[in-house]
Amino acid sequence: MGLEGKWKAIVLGGMITGLAPFIPVLNFACCIYPILGGFVAVAVYRGTAPAALETSDGVTLGALSGLAGTALYAVLVVPVTLAIGSFVGGFLRGEAAGVSDVPENVRPVLDWIFSHLGAAFGLAVFVKILGRLALSLIFGILGGVAGVALFRNRPSPPPPRTPGV
Repeated sequence: MGLEGKWKAIVLGGMITGLAPFIPVLNFACCIYPILGGFVAVAVYRGTAPAALETSDGVTLGALSGLAGTALYAVLVVPVTLAIGSFVGGFLRGEAAGVSDVPENVRPVLDWIFSHLGAAFGLAVFVKILGRLALSLIFGILGGVAGVALFRNRPSPPPPRTPGV
């Protein structure tokens, strides 16, 4: 099964999946976005589909829109998180140097922890992205299958028979 004609739908569904978590307050509905992304991908593809939609189309569109959305999310969140982690670590390292109550044998440990805070944030974000990928794949597939079930081209009913003619 080829992906010809599906890329526009996959990218649009991926944008919904990847960008929606950045909307304040609405980011708590993390599982809704991949479902919506897969559903929209099927709806967009349906307009250009060369044949009737199959369940495999919904699975493909939902999974790939979830994958694209996770990739977009990662591209946006990783640099910001690493920069914030490095900034906070540098700030805490500078503040710890000015505190006189810290024993001298503890200072090198605190300095090491604060200088590697950006890497710790990066590791936490990596784990978060893996979790988001799993959720986006599962719920994207569900949204794609639901979209196919709703938008499947159903055969038209036969014309009514007229009695006696």
